[in-house]
Amino acid sequence: MNETNTTGNPDPDLEPSPVSDERLNAEYHAGAYSEAQAPEPEPAAQPLPEGLTLRRRCGDRFIQGYGKPGPGGAFVRYDVLKETDAGNEPPDLEFIARVKFQPDVVSKVGVVGLTNEALLAIVANRLACFQHGPFACPENRAALEHVEKAIGTLEERTASRQRRGVEGTHAV
Repeated sequence: MNETNTTGNPDPDLEPSPVSDERLNAEYHAGAYSEAQAPEPEPAAQPLPEGLTLRRRCGDRFIQGYGKPGPGGAFVRYDVLKETDAGNEPPDLEFIARVKFQPDVVSKVGVVGLTNEALLAIVANRLACFQHGPFACPENRAALEHVEKAIGTLEERTASRQRRGVEGTHAV
């Protein structure tokens, strides 16, 4: 694919936002993105369990998963949005960043996105750096231990899948 997006990048998934800031704000102000009711996802093979919403508030940021869930049932792209005017209720939102996960097995689509392990490794590194700097505290240490445990558990899952000969497939 040689087409480029509006930023000149050949990867359409790196567009700043799937919809305009004006539309995000209009939908949010209309209540489409309230914490209690997230927008409906595109149809998936199985419905998402209750509580797995497309939008989650994290302080003054919102995390929004969008697009059709991948083969495993999870969203592949997440946008991070921020409040631009805390004086409005609900606040106006602005695009900050996009996280793109691996959408399918590497043998089918190549290495084109993050894995859960890669994202957790970034978080673990940040927490470890905080612990060796001026932000060391018991909470960061505990968070780092939990993130490292999560990475270890996911690595155990991969090793198990390799032993069973199903790693890199959709088999369970």
